[in-house]
Amino acid sequence: MRALSITAFGCFGFSDFSISGNPAALAALAATLALALMFAVDARVSAMPALDYAALVTASIGSYWIARELGAVNVQWYVAAPGLALVVGGVMLHADRRFKMPVRSIANTWIGIGSAGLLGTTAFQTLESTESASLYTGLLLCQAIAALLAGIATRNRALVLAGSAGAALASLRALVILIQAVPLFIVFGLVAVVLLAGAAALAVLRARFGDARLAMTRSWNDWS
Repeated sequence: MRALSITAFGCFGFSDFSISGNPAALAALAATLALALMFAVDARVSAMPALDYAALVTASIGSYWIARELGAVNVQWYVAAPGLALVVGGVMLHADRRFKMPVRSIANTWIGIGSAGLLGTTAFQTLESTESASLYTGLLLCQAIAALLAGIATRNRALVLAGSAGAALASLRALVILIQAVPLFIVFGLVAVVLLAGAAALAVLRARFGDARLAMTRSWNDWS
């Protein structure tokens, strides 16, 4: 396993392997996937569940070589698979009962890093030219909603917080785009109307909102 690990990760040290269209990238991909498979097999032979997660992350790193073979320039190609692998691995780790020691903090760290990579990359891309800003803002909002729904479904705080932060960033960026495209007085007028409507709704539903907030607080304390 040590020799295969050195071979798989050593490929990153040779710039020729990363040249677009170089068949050597496929060889590096094969070595990476072979290492991931070895981790998965060894996890069962040696009864070491941690190797299952090493296999997941290692396999996701292979997406780098696919992107290099295709000559991809968009950073999403290099972040999507590892970020998603960390999020999925963290969620799986929460439910994995094979570990005797608590792994909650480790699982949430994985989810936090993966979510930051996915949402942070898209948030940064919303700052690009006007033509692509709207596209990436929409993508960021979709990712944030997916994180929120996944967090609620799995009762995971890290995903809910990441999704909330992503939705807030997408909303702010959308507002900036709107300000740039529409006269300022119209934007302020729309924001004022929304705020007034929200304040009125909160005033009417104040009692129910308080009960819902209390129930949510109690439920939140039980989440992972």
